[in-house]
Amino acid sequence: MKRCIYILIVVVACVGLTGCRGVRSENPPIHPNVNMDYQPRFDKQELPMDLPDGVVPYSYVTTAPTDASRSQIMKSGKPAGYYTGESRGQYVRRAPIQVTDAVLETGRERYNIYCSVCHDQTGSGNGTVVQRGYLRPPHLADERLVDSPDGYIYDVIANGVRNMPAYGNKISEADRWAIVMYVRALQRLDGVPMSEVPAEYRGRLK
Repeated sequence: MKRCIYILIVVVACVGLTGCRGVRSENPPIHPNVNMDYQPRFDKQELPMDLPDGVVPYSYVTTAPTDASRSQIMKSGKPAGYYTGESRGQYVRRAPIQVTDAVLETGRERYNIYCSVCHDQTGSGNGTVVQRGYLRPPHLADERLVDSPDGYIYDVIANGVRNMPAYGNKISEADRWAIVMYVRALQRLDGVPMSEVPAEYRGRLK
Protein backbone atom coordinates (compact mmCIF):
# COMPACT_ATOMS: atom_id res chain seq x y z
CA MET A 1 0.00 0.00 0.00
CA LYS A 2 2.80 2.38 0.93
CA ARG A 3 4.55 1.56 -2.33
CA CYS A 4 1.47 2.57 -4.29
CA ILE A 5 1.31 5.85 -2.43
CA TYR A 6 4.98 6.59 -3.20
CA ILE A 7 4.45 5.78 -6.86
CA LEU A 8 1.40 8.07 -6.96
CA ILE A 9 3.38 10.94 -5.40
CA VAL A 10 6.19 10.51 -7.94
CA VAL A 11 3.72 10.46 -10.84
CA VAL A 12 1.97 13.61 -9.60
CA ALA A 13 5.31 15.36 -9.14
CA CYS A 14 6.43 14.41 -12.65
CA VAL A 15 3.17 15.65 -14.15
CA GLY A 16 3.53 18.92 -12.25
CA LEU A 17 7.08 19.43 -13.44
CA THR A 18 6.03 19.02 -17.06
CA GLY A 19 3.97 22.20 -16.68
CA CYS A 20 7.08 24.24 -15.85
CA ARG A 21 8.51 24.98 -19.27
CA GLY A 22 11.23 27.24 -17.93
CA VAL A 23 10.73 29.78 -20.75
CA ARG A 24 9.20 33.24 -20.85
CA SER A 25 5.75 33.71 -22.27
CA GLU A 26 4.51 36.74 -24.14
CA ASN A 27 0.98 36.07 -22.94
CA PRO A 28 -0.20 38.03 -19.88
CA PRO A 29 -0.79 35.98 -16.73
CA ILE A 30 -4.32 34.83 -15.97
CA HIS A 31 -5.98 37.26 -13.59
CA PRO A 32 -9.20 35.55 -12.40
CA ASN A 33 -10.10 38.13 -9.72
CA VAL A 34 -9.48 41.63 -11.04
CA ASN A 35 -11.14 43.44 -8.12
CA MET A 36 -10.33 47.15 -8.77
CA ASP A 37 -6.88 46.55 -10.26
CA TYR A 38 -7.79 48.02 -13.64
CA GLN A 39 -9.60 51.35 -13.55
CA PRO A 40 -9.11 54.90 -14.81
CA ARG A 41 -6.76 56.79 -12.50
CA PHE A 42 -4.01 59.41 -12.38
CA ASP A 43 -0.45 58.53 -11.50
CA LYS A 44 1.27 60.19 -8.55
CA GLN A 45 2.07 63.86 -9.26
CA GLU A 46 0.22 63.63 -12.59
CA LEU A 47 -1.87 66.69 -13.34
CA PRO A 48 -5.18 65.94 -15.08
CA MET A 49 -6.08 68.21 -17.93
CA ASP A 50 -9.77 68.58 -17.08
CA LEU A 51 -9.79 69.87 -13.50
CA PRO A 52 -13.05 71.53 -12.46
CA ASP A 53 -12.83 75.29 -12.11
CA GLY A 54 -11.20 76.37 -8.85
CA VAL A 55 -9.67 72.98 -8.05
CA VAL A 56 -5.94 72.87 -7.32
CA PRO A 57 -4.16 69.50 -7.02
CA TYR A 58 -2.85 68.73 -3.52
CA SER A 59 0.93 69.00 -3.04
CA TYR A 60 1.48 70.34 -6.56
CA VAL A 61 5.10 71.15 -5.86
CA THR A 62 7.37 68.77 -7.78
CA THR A 63 6.01 69.11 -11.31
CA ALA A 64 6.98 72.13 -13.37
CA PRO A 65 3.81 73.83 -14.63
CA THR A 66 2.99 73.48 -18.31
CA ASP A 67 0.92 76.03 -20.21
CA ALA A 68 -2.18 73.91 -19.66
CA SER A 69 -1.55 73.33 -15.95
CA ARG A 70 -0.67 76.99 -15.44
CA SER A 71 -4.06 78.00 -16.80
CA GLN A 72 -5.72 75.61 -14.35
CA ILE A 73 -3.76 77.10 -11.46
CA MET A 74 -4.68 80.63 -12.49
CA LYS A 75 -8.35 79.65 -12.24
CA SER A 76 -7.82 79.15 -8.51
CA GLY A 77 -6.93 82.83 -8.10
CA LYS A 78 -3.29 82.11 -7.21
CA PRO A 79 -0.22 82.79 -9.40
CA ALA A 80 1.73 79.76 -10.61
CA GLY A 81 4.63 80.58 -8.32
CA TYR A 82 2.41 80.23 -5.29
CA TYR A 83 2.28 76.43 -5.55
CA THR A 84 5.72 75.68 -6.98
CA GLY A 85 8.00 78.55 -5.99
CA GLU A 86 8.75 78.93 -9.69
CA SER A 87 7.42 80.99 -12.56
CA ARG A 88 8.44 80.49 -16.18
CA GLY A 89 11.18 78.07 -15.15
CA GLN A 90 12.80 80.36 -12.57
CA TYR A 91 12.41 80.79 -8.82
CA VAL A 92 10.19 83.72 -7.93
CA ARG A 93 12.26 86.54 -6.46
CA ARG A 94 9.57 87.70 -4.02
CA ALA A 95 6.92 85.64 -2.25
CA PRO A 96 3.51 85.97 -3.94
CA ILE A 97 1.76 86.76 -0.66
CA GLN A 98 1.01 89.79 1.46
CA VAL A 99 3.24 89.88 4.54
CA THR A 100 1.34 90.65 7.73
CA ASP A 101 1.89 90.17 11.44
CA ALA A 102 -0.36 87.11 11.26
CA VAL A 103 1.76 85.61 8.48
CA LEU A 104 4.97 86.17 10.45
CA GLU A 105 3.41 84.68 13.57
CA THR A 106 2.34 81.61 11.61
CA GLY A 107 5.81 81.38 10.11
CA ARG A 108 7.41 81.62 13.55
CA GLU A 109 5.18 78.88 14.92
CA ARG A 110 5.75 76.51 11.99
CA TYR A 111 9.48 77.28 11.89
CA ASN A 112 9.86 76.41 15.56
CA ILE A 113 7.96 73.15 15.01
CA TYR A 114 9.65 71.89 11.84
CA CYS A 115 12.88 73.83 11.36
CA SER A 116 14.34 74.78 14.72
CA VAL A 117 15.39 71.20 15.57
CA CYS A 118 18.19 71.64 13.02
CA HIS A 119 18.46 75.38 12.40
CA ASP A 120 17.67 76.39 16.03
CA GLN A 121 15.34 79.26 16.78
CA THR A 122 17.80 81.91 15.62
CA GLY A 123 18.77 80.23 12.34
CA SER A 124 22.42 79.73 13.28
CA GLY A 125 22.26 75.97 12.61
CA ASN A 126 22.89 74.69 16.13
CA GLY A 127 19.61 72.91 16.76
CA THR A 128 18.94 70.04 19.14
CA VAL A 129 19.68 67.26 16.66
CA VAL A 130 22.88 68.99 15.54
CA GLN A 131 24.07 69.03 19.14
CA ARG A 132 23.56 65.27 19.15
CA GLY A 133 25.62 64.55 16.05
CA TYR A 134 23.45 65.44 13.03
CA LEU A 135 25.18 67.32 10.23
CA ARG A 136 25.09 71.06 10.80
CA PRO A 137 22.95 73.00 8.29
CA PRO A 138 24.11 76.35 6.89
CA HIS A 139 23.54 79.54 8.83
CA LEU A 140 20.34 81.05 7.46
CA ALA A 141 22.02 84.46 7.43
CA ASP A 142 24.78 83.27 5.08
CA GLU A 143 25.13 85.61 2.12
CA ARG A 144 24.20 82.83 -0.30
CA LEU A 145 20.83 82.32 1.38
CA VAL A 146 20.19 86.00 1.96
CA ASP A 147 20.66 86.63 -1.77
CA SER A 148 18.63 83.59 -2.86
CA PRO A 149 15.10 84.09 -4.23
CA ASP A 150 12.13 83.47 -1.95
CA GLY A 151 11.05 80.73 -4.33
CA TYR A 152 14.28 78.81 -3.70
CA ILE A 153 13.70 78.69 0.06
CA TYR A 154 10.09 77.64 -0.59
CA ASP A 155 11.31 74.84 -2.88
CA VAL A 156 13.81 73.62 -0.28
CA ILE A 157 11.06 73.46 2.34
CA ALA A 158 8.79 71.54 -0.01
CA ASN A 159 11.28 69.18 -1.65
CA GLY A 160 14.32 69.15 0.62
CA VAL A 161 17.96 69.49 -0.35
CA ARG A 162 20.99 67.36 0.49
CA ASN A 163 20.53 66.20 4.13
CA MET A 164 17.35 68.19 4.66
CA PRO A 165 14.18 66.11 4.18
CA ALA A 166 11.19 67.28 2.17
CA TYR A 167 8.28 68.75 4.10
CA GLY A 168 5.90 69.09 1.17
CA ASN A 169 3.60 66.44 2.59
CA LYS A 170 3.56 68.02 6.05
CA ILE A 171 3.48 71.78 5.55
CA SER A 172 0.82 73.49 3.44
CA GLU A 173 1.67 75.97 0.70
CA ALA A 174 0.49 78.92 2.79
CA ASP A 175 2.57 77.83 5.78
CA ARG A 176 5.64 77.32 3.58
CA TRP A 177 5.46 80.92 2.43
CA ALA A 178 4.92 82.02 6.03
CA ILE A 179 8.11 80.18 7.01
CA VAL A 180 9.97 81.84 4.12
CA MET A 181 8.91 85.26 5.41
CA TYR A 182 9.94 84.37 8.95
CA VAL A 183 13.33 83.19 7.68
CA ARG A 184 13.74 86.58 6.02
CA ALA A 185 12.94 88.20 9.36
CA LEU A 186 15.58 86.07 11.11
CA GLN A 187 18.11 87.07 8.47
CA ARG A 188 17.41 90.74 9.13
CA LEU A 189 17.76 90.22 12.87
CA ASP A 190 21.09 88.41 12.59
CA GLY A 191 23.79 90.46 14.25
CA VAL A 192 21.34 92.98 15.71
CA PRO A 193 22.02 93.55 19.44
CA MET A 194 19.20 92.32 21.66
CA SER A 195 19.00 95.79 23.16
CA GLU A 196 17.75 97.10 19.80
CA VAL A 197 14.97 94.52 19.57
CA PRO A 198 11.61 95.80 20.90
CA ALA A 199 10.92 94.41 24.36
CA GLU A 200 7.70 92.65 23.29
CA TYR A 201 9.66 90.52 20.77
CA ARG A 202 12.73 89.64 22.82
CA GLY A 203 11.11 86.70 24.56
CA ARG A 204 10.31 85.06 21.21
CA LEU A 205 13.93 85.08 20.16
CA LYS A 206 15.45 83.49 23.24
